Amino acid sequence: MALRKLKHAPKLLTRVLDLVCAGQMAPPKWLEGLRPAVVLDWGGERKNSGKRAQGGKVPPIRFPEDGLVRAYYDRHPEARMQPVDLRSFTPPPAREFAQRQLQLMQAESISAKVAYHRLKAEMLADSKSYPQQRRSVLAAVQEEEEQVLQDAMRTLRESQGTLRVASGLPDGPPGSGPP
Repeated sequence: MALRKLKHAPKLLTRVLDLVCAGQMAPPKWLEGLRPAVVLDWGGERKNSGKRAQGGKVPPIRFPEDGLVRAYYDRHPEARMQPVDLRSFTPPPAREFAQRQLQLMQAESISAKVAYHRLKAEMLADSKSYPQQRRSVLAAVQEEEEQVLQDAMRTLRESQGTLRVASGLPDGPPGSGPP
């Protein structure tokens, strides 16, 4: 009997909305986070906001510079292969470029194309005065693999040397020691 009642109990959102609309409790902070998904009418009526796509999916978040980032990647496909540090809070170089381009466009009321060329010239001047050595993803991976390989070879040599000494075998390749 108790399970049946629990199964048909009102959902948390419905109950909280009812309490807030009745003035029984102050609106919790997390209720504001639901506004993009559900329009909350404080008169007690709830309705769909119309922002949801068909199938009940919430639409993806779009930033103002997203179009500029796509254009940057179209012009510089090699930028997609640049490694991104996921632990860092700094955006990838393409997003930094697009954000700076958007700032130029808004501050000076210029087109995206003019802002792109101006920023590219600015970056070229900076790169000549401050040479930044950017490695490709392939070079970074090869360097890491080389380090792992060297560590494994060192460990193998040490373990084989220990085995040879313990067994009384000579330290050279087979056949190089005295008969």
